[in-house]
Amino acid sequence: MVLLNRRLNTLMLLNRNSQIIEKKIKNIQFVLSDVDGVLTNGSLYVGSDGTEYKQFHVEDHSGIALLKFAGINVGLLSARFSESTSIRAKEMNVSTCIQGVLNKSKELSGICSSNNVSKKNIAYIGDGLVDIPVMEKVGLSIAVNNADDLVKSTSDLVTLKNGGEGVLKEVAKFILSEQNKYESAFNKMRERVYES
Repeated sequence: MVLLNRRLNTLMLLNRNSQIIEKKIKNIQFVLSDVDGVLTNGSLYVGSDGTEYKQFHVEDHSGIALLKFAGINVGLLSARFSESTSIRAKEMNVSTCIQGVLNKSKELSGICSSNNVSKKNIAYIGDGLVDIPVMEKVGLSIAVNNADDLVKSTSDLVTLKNGGEGVLKEVAKFILSEQNKYESAFNKMRERVYES
């Protein structure tokens, strides 16, 4: 089933009743995302000297900016530690960047406390089995299109894009347009960033 976002003509695959999804989206105040397989395509490039490389999609940065201009903060939660992720989080001004935690659901209370939100106010984007316990506890769960089938069936929404193809921007546009905040956020970004 496909859900059409009326305001931006963006699509997302829907796993629940559209009225339930719309209600969940209205409560979102924080977007939390896995890294490997969501912000990247899941590939790791490791050189003979041990240097690790990851490919991030540049458009996810604009998705984060749009969310922040709408008053929605963003965090990263990864089971794997990577210096590449730390560098990218800093570039994108993401202050909540927790890495190296296999039991991600244990981190939720601390994330809620430090960002002054409840679990029902969080949208989580994931792709792997390790993400399911978090998805079951947050207000809105989103899987990338090429996620594990069990992850997709657990989620409320499934993106049209695969991991590493600008998923965070897709999610940002969808949530903000459902909350009637997209145009305002884009105009703020335009005034403060593009036309300053």
